[in-house]
Amino acid sequence: MTVLDIGNNIAPSIMFSPASRTATANSTAIDTGGVSWGVIVISIGNLHATETVTFQVQSSTTSGGTYTAAKKLGTSTDADTAALANADDDTIVVIAVNCRNLDEFVRVSATHSGSNAQVYGVNFIAMPDYTGDAQDPTFDV
Repeated sequence: MTVLDIGNNIAPSIMFSPASRTATANSTAIDTGGVSWGVIVISIGNLHATETVTFQVQSSTTSGGTYTAAKKLGTSTDADTAALANADDDTIVVIAVNCRNLDEFVRVSATHSGSNAQVYGVNFIAMPDYTGDAQDPTFDV
């Protein structure tokens, strides 16, 4: 049995620092070159009672390039977005990402439906290739 040393092989990165935001924004792009897969973790604090924030995974061939929506694995259809509202306060959303399916630079776009304060943070955790006896994870994008 192969043992995966997660503690020394994962690479977490902050995309959006946890904070209160009042406008649509794009996260810091993460260079996923050499990474096969990872997870995007959206930590929701407090969302306004009458507004939503929609999170979309995007990728580009260059860090300052044109970003396009991630596609559902094996299709040309845009991947599902996470539209979160007040009922989602104090929750965590995890999106499994197959980096081999995306361009090298990955970011998250957060679209606000209004201008009131929304509290959230977003992280990317790059995972090492696993060559043990388990199956590949199921990917969202």
